Amino acid sequence: MLQTYYDQPLKNPLPPFEARLLRGAVNLTRKDGGTPFDAATRFYAGYAETAVGQGRSLDDIGFPGVLGRMWSLRGEMKFYDEHVAALKTVSAAAQARDTAKPAPELARVHGTRALCSTAPRDGIEQPIGGKMFQTFKLAVAISLVALASGLTAAPQKRGTARRPVPARAATAAPRPFDPKAYAASVEGVDCTNVAARARSVVPIDKALHGIASAYPWGPPTKGEFESTSAFDQRVHDELSAKLGGTDRIVAVIPIRDMMKYDADTSTLTINPVDKRIKENVITVKAYSDIDGESTYVGSNAYGASTEVSRHTFTQFYMLLPARGQTAITSTMAPDAARSLKENGSLVLVGSLLSPYIAYERQRGRPTISDPNDVTYLQFYLGMIAQCAVIVNQGQEVGRIAL
Repeated sequence: MLQTYYDQPLKNPLPPFEARLLRGAVNLTRKDGGTPFDAATRFYAGYAETAVGQGRSLDDIGFPGVLGRMWSLRGEMKFYDEHVAALKTVSAAAQARDTAKPAPELARVHGTRALCSTAPRDGIEQPIGGKMFQTFKLAVAISLVALASGLTAAPQKRGTARRPVPARAATAAPRPFDPKAYAASVEGVDCTNVAARARSVVPIDKALHGIASAYPWGPPTKGEFESTSAFDQRVHDELSAKLGGTDRIVAVIPIRDMMKYDADTSTLTINPVDKRIKENVITVKAYSDIDGESTYVGSNAYGASTEVSRHTFTQFYMLLPARGQTAITSTMAPDAARSLKENGSLVLVGSLLSPYIAYERQRGRPTISDPNDVTYLQFYLGMIAQCAVIVNQGQEVGRIAL
């Protein structure tokens, strides 16, 4: 669990301090009737608190985005809200330390202070050449389950096949997202004028980046005393504000990856659906990028070490209900098909729809022969599409009745 969900490829056997921390997390979770996921999260909270106390960067222990990963597991935890509060307090303490401000007291209510009451005698990770020396062994995750015997077993994720590291094209640094510029660009755009207006709309990737960066802890969560309707309205209002005061979505998405052309039969097929979540819920990929590139020195159980490249591959999707066809097929001359592939777009016109935000996360583990540590993040923005229009150089080519 620690390896898969919290980016913690810890050493095996654990150093004495980490072992004490793990036993404390497990014993506390046994006492209050939590799950193994609660135990793993409590261990991680204590681990992060110790890193802050040692003056280390939380980036070294995979802290960025940890609450987004936790959110995907919230159904497996009994004390999810307490974990979120504890980790936010740890983050605030790190920020206060880095800006030389008085740090808030770390999360006593969560129990991490009790878990860390003994000063560590061994470093959590051994720095080598300025990088973090980490080992990759599944036995740590198995050890947690063994120590947590007696807890209610939670379902485990199945492993996924290794995916290649995506190539990254050289691009200039993107300009910050301007919500007011986006709102102005989509004002008045509808299904009758979208072909003429598509070129002037602020690209949806900028809007998605802006929204995702505004929720680094993962999707908003409903309060204990907040009704579902009030929660939906609150999130709707937050997102509208982040889009410049509008809930209007106009997503102009390049069509090249959605279309296939058979030159022998002059047949063009366009299918924008990336995957189908349910029978009537689909995703359309809007944008993808690689960021967060860095390196560190990793080692396996046999002592072999190598420099590992760490990448974060982020994919942004529109999440929407499917009410009709999801693909079209037609005949088209080769030159026209080539122009469409090079210049065409699928334009989704609609508005925000609950559930507004969702995250998914997968990770490919590095090996000596393939030293790439790749994290795949999927960010979803919910919308309802009033129309899906295929546009090429200001002209409407066709429509898909999504």
